[in-house]
Amino acid sequence: MSYEEFLNKKVIVAEEFGKLVLFKDTTKSLLDTAREKRESIQERIEKTLEILDANPDKNFILWHHLESERYELEKVLKQRGANFISVFGSQTNAEKELNLLDFSEGKFQYLITKPRIAGSGCNFQEFCSDMIFVGIDYKFNDFPGVACRAPADPGRAGAAGRGWPRRRPS
Repeated sequence: MSYEEFLNKKVIVAEEFGKLVLFKDTTKSLLDTAREKRESIQERIEKTLEILDANPDKNFILWHHLESERYELEKVLKQRGANFISVFGSQTNAEKELNLLDFSEGKFQYLITKPRIAGSGCNFQEFCSDMIFVGIDYKFNDFPGVACRAPADPGRAGAAGRGWPRRRPS
């Protein structure tokens, strides 16, 4: 990366007194943190698309935390003609379950959802072992919960089809 590209990517940031810093300090307040989440959505979506483009044959779970992140993901994936499904809070429980079942059975390449909705108890390992954390979150419990459930781990409870989402009756 050239010096000009480095500067244009806004990697160097000036803090409130003009001192240059490498990373923004988002620990000041809840408002600053929320602003950082809003202002960095496009960059995070672009990076997500880079990863998806580099792995065109893989299925992914795209974890987000803000509805604006979900809207942006849906918009760009729809423009690309991608095969995706979203699971979100205002859907009925039946809709959520059906969408999660469809993804777990390989009917969709991408699942867009929040860790609070599908991060615990779901078993997607038959068709998906890759995920992208599109959202910024500071809750440590979200990460191990979802990270330990997507890759194959035969020793854990719920493996071999015993986890949620349930299999459709034959």
